[in-house]
Amino acid sequence: MLQYASIEGEEFLSTVLAELLGVDELNLEERLDRLEKIHLLVHTLGEEELPDGNTATRYRFVHALYQNFLYAELLNKRRTLLHRQAGEILVRCFRNRTASVAMALATHFERGRDFARAVEYLNQAASNASALYAHAQAVEHYSRALALIEKLPEEARDQGRMALYKRRGDASLSLGRPANAEDDYTFLLRISRAKNHAQWECRALTDLANVHHYTRKPEEMGTCAEQAIEVAERIGDRALWSEAKGQLAASRQVIGRVAEAHTLFEESIPAARSIGHVPALLQGLTYRGVAHFFQSEYKQSVAAETEASHLAAASGNGFFFALSLTFLGFGLANRGQMSEALSALNEALSMATRNANQIVLGRAPNGVGWIHREIGNLREAVAHNEACVETARRAKIYEAESNSLINLVHDYTALGEPTKARAAMEQADSVYDREIWNRWRFFDIRHQAACAEYWLAAGKLDRAREHAQTLLNNAVRYGVPKYVAVGRRLLGEILSISGDTNAAEQEFDQALQALKANPAPLVEWKTHASLGRLLLGCHRPAAARESFQKAASVVCGLAAGIVDPDLKACFLDQLEVRQVTSEGKS
Repeated sequence: MLQYASIEGEEFLSTVLAELLGVDELNLEERLDRLEKIHLLVHTLGEEELPDGNTATRYRFVHALYQNFLYAELLNKRRTLLHRQAGEILVRCFRNRTASVAMALATHFERGRDFARAVEYLNQAASNASALYAHAQAVEHYSRALALIEKLPEEARDQGRMALYKRRGDASLSLGRPANAEDDYTFLLRISRAKNHAQWECRALTDLANVHHYTRKPEEMGTCAEQAIEVAERIGDRALWSEAKGQLAASRQVIGRVAEAHTLFEESIPAARSIGHVPALLQGLTYRGVAHFFQSEYKQSVAAETEASHLAAASGNGFFFALSLTFLGFGLANRGQMSEALSALNEALSMATRNANQIVLGRAPNGVGWIHREIGNLREAVAHNEACVETARRAKIYEAESNSLINLVHDYTALGEPTKARAAMEQADSVYDREIWNRWRFFDIRHQAACAEYWLAAGKLDRAREHAQTLLNNAVRYGVPKYVAVGRRLLGEILSISGDTNAAEQEFDQALQALKANPAPLVEWKTHASLGRLLLGCHRPAAARESFQKAASVVCGLAAGIVDPDLKACFLDQLEVRQVTSEGKS
């Protein structure tokens, strides 16, 4: 009796064991009761109601050694037969709720040499794991299924193999392992082309386009997306077409052609929405939110990422869930909703940490660090950005490394540590040499802003002006209003120090004008404050007070969005903030 029970593992159900033995279940439970009380070999865990309406008692071997010994003593053929029978019994007992015992069924059918059904239930177990964002476990199940599928007849392999490569690639991407995902999608493309299966070919091309975003192959990203569009149009598959269009749009924004990306998103997102195609809609919303973010359209970015994060959560897509939350946090912070931004970023980090998702772990912390700098919590900002540099270097995510180094230039400049700021600036320079395609967003814009700020603090006005003007030119070229304002504010500061107060005032006014259509309160209050100081120095107290009052109004709104009392106090205690509130009242 116990030898047959060992087939189920360390725990076993009375219903399954009774049927395996061909005995009455009540009689069996009475015998097990004696074994428990007299021989201490098993332990009763309790009763449970099965989906087929029957009640079973669950038992456990007191020690795994008993189960292992008894299992090893079974003849191989008997063991194989019992596993297959146990699987059949569980299928009957659990009816349409086999998902809850999918791994047990997979094990029984694999050991019972029914490999087709073992693959079926490994797929189900992997889906269960992915739904719980346990993507590492899902990868293990898919890998096991791929090994077993080779034992099936040749004609039964191809369709299942293609589906498994696709799903394992998706799970690997959710773990932040784009290289592994790329391998699986490449295998899928090779098999689908060999078998002339256009739908799978299109899926493979679209997925490769997406993964090339993270394996730093922008040219291949665009090529794969274009090929996928051609295949989708040839076979008339609107769903696949919308996915491919979305990926082509994402490839365009990566290289700085954001206006073209928006045009493509305007085709792909409505198409996906009209047919209810969740994968295309999810990726389109996420990447369009990123495009809006890049162009300082924070309201639109937050709306897109909010919808994307809800859609990702509902569909169990761990990759886009964490990614959309990351950019939702960035967008919220730029709108001045600091606590909401930290909440979104911390949720993204929690998800990424659970799955060791290097893609998000290399990006979200520098957002948290940036928020802490804006609040005035500089040491916390440095800690997040230093950690992010290390994570990005280990994962070879150069764009995230450069972004964090740029943040450190700002952090150390604000802390009055120019040597460390200069070192971060020089390290960032070396990153761009390794990854040229990230230059437009990070070198052309954010890096120029950091350098201008550094040289301004160092009193090197010519060098500061050179970087600020380059920043302004690039921000205008790429259509980034926030950095148009930052560039003009920096030029205003430089002109003010140089004594050209009229030109400085014009720059500050134009900086504020750039924010009219696309508000960025973190930039706005500082610009009002800079203008107020200029006017105060020009002995225009009424105009200066008006500017300080405008700055104070924005500051009050920002403070209202900081829930944590310590962080709010930190923000309000900044020297520049105190000047704004004081001068605005006078």
